[in-house]
This record gives sequence, structure tokens and C-alpha cells, in this order.
Amino acid sequence: MEATRPKLSTEGQIFVTLAAAEAWLEANDFSGVEEARRDLTRLLMDAHRVESEPHQVRYRSHADALDLEARVVEEDGLLVVVSINVRELASKGTRAAKHRQEVRRLERRAAERPLTPSEAKALETYRRLVGAQPGPQRPRRIVR
Repeated sequence: MEATRPKLSTEGQIFVTLAAAEAWLEANDFSGVEEARRDLTRLLMDAHRVESEPHQVRYRSHADALDLEARVVEEDGLLVVVSINVRELASKGTRAAKHRQEVRRLERRAAERPLTPSEAKALETYRRLVGAQPGPQRPRRIVR
């Protein structure tokens, strides 16, 4: 029962190493290592320790179709994330979950920079498929 075990965030401050951040960057679409590091830290705050392996923590989310395991060592009062292993979860409504995940990813990207025409079209399509309301509209700039 993961809900009864304490979250990693209650055990101390989490520090994600460059190697773990780069692995998370490869598994996702971020603009850089620091953005990947922040996102991984945010997710791992809700992770729980694996009972049989005290240095392993796990974060699972069926909403994001994500199963994330990380190796964590304690060093000078920090919880240092040394490495990660990521896999997608097959869940009920997997296609809809992936569409929602794509909407979130493209909306994050749109907040950072103008979308390319193909990204803007993909965002419109995914929003239509999941019935999401469009976010705030920004003037469109074509990137070549």
C-alpha cells in the first residue's frame, strides 16, 4: 500500500544529479537539463520508498501513464537522486491518457516559446480529441 508509506518529500530535501536529469530529459521533451531536473524533482516529491530496497523510490501515476523508479542515496542531509528508470504504464483509456499527456506537454512548450505550425495543429487536434478547452491565446508567430 503506497498510500500509507511516507512521501519522499517528508524525508528531506531532494537533489537530482545531472545524470538523472539527463536521463529524464531523454525520456521527455524539455527545453533543457534544468527544466528536466525541476520536473523530476516535482514528481519525486510524491514518490515512496520501495520496501524491499531502501535505496529505491517509486512514483506511479496512471493519469500520466508513468512508472518511475529512482535510486536515492542520503548524503550530507540531502536525498541525492543518482539514477532513474522510466516506463510507460498501460492503463485503461491509454489512448485518451496519452492525448491528455500530449496536450499538457504542448501547453508547457507554448508557455515557453511560440509553437511551430505543426505543433500548433497537433495541440488543436489533441484538445479536440480529449475535449479540452483551449488555453489563453497568444499571437501566432511562424517559426521556420
